[in-house]
Amino acid sequence: MTFDLDEDTANAQNIVKNLSKEFLPDMIKRFPGIAYDLEGQAKRSKESMESLIKGIVVASMIIFLLLASQFHSYNQPLIIMTAIPFGLIGAILGHFVMGLDITMISIFGIVALPRF
Repeated sequence: MTFDLDEDTANAQNIVKNLSKEFLPDMIKRFPGIAYDLEGQAKRSKESMESLIKGIVVASMIIFLLLASQFHSYNQPLIIMTAIPFGLIGAILGHFVMGLDITMISIFGIVALPRF
């Protein structure tokens, strides 16, 4: 089965979480031979997050190496890079204060934040 979701009325992440934790396990207990697979937005979001995490690690290492080559030191780039978590905390708090959901676009911005 496939479904189209009205984003103004419901949140896809909440629906998938509710299905995964409550409805689908009960359905499998009642009908042991049944199988399911979550596709679409949930699958693409998971793949994007995995890719972003790998990208963050690689980009951070490259930034560290570039800073280390410029400063001829390993300590100074570490000191400079300690500012990155403060930007992350600020972005998350900003979303919380403004009452906004953290979306994939927000996460892309957070990943790009320390690079500029």
